[in-house]
Amino acid sequence: NNSKPAWEETVIQEGSDGTYTEVYEVIYQDGEETARQLIDAVTTAPLPTIIEKGTMENFANNGDAVAAINTGSDGTGTITLDNGETLTFSSARTMRGTAYTTGGSVGTRTASGTTVHVGVVAVDKNVIPLGTKVYVVSNDGKYDYGFAVAEDTGVKGNSIDLYMDTNSECIQFGVRECTVYILD
Repeated sequence: NNSKPAWEETVIQEGSDGTYTEVYEVIYQDGEETARQLIDAVTTAPLPTIIEKGTMENFANNGDAVAAINTGSDGTGTITLDNGETLTFSSARTMRGTAYTTGGSVGTRTASGTTVHVGVVAVDKNVIPLGTKVYVVSNDGKYDYGFAVAEDTGVKGNSIDLYMDTNSECIQFGVRECTVYILD
């Protein structure tokens, strides 16, 4: 899919094994089988697993350094990377930022079907639709999460939950007010 970044994979269809089933008519006389006849044979084809992989190479990732963020009077603006690439955003919103990781009751699959990784954020899909590309920074200037895609749910309202690799990173991040730039 050329509208998703190259690092993103989504399971579109879970695979399954094929089956072969035979149905017999069996005749018993005095409790003993006296005849057996094949009536039907049913074959179910195996179902392949289908994984959609992104091919968009120019979507920034968390390794791309940001040189400048410029916001216009209408709330739109640009994010310029050190390599000269410019990304545009349609709006910026202040949100309550938290962090999560896998383990306990949190699995490794997002609500979108992708595997969690740094660069995935959980949102209220009524506030930010799933699939939305964002850039997230904390308003205290101490944390720059970077580029991400809204692929998970689990928060309500004006909150964003940032995926991190370890529990200690989550604790260090805590709860912070963040600016979330909605990328075009």
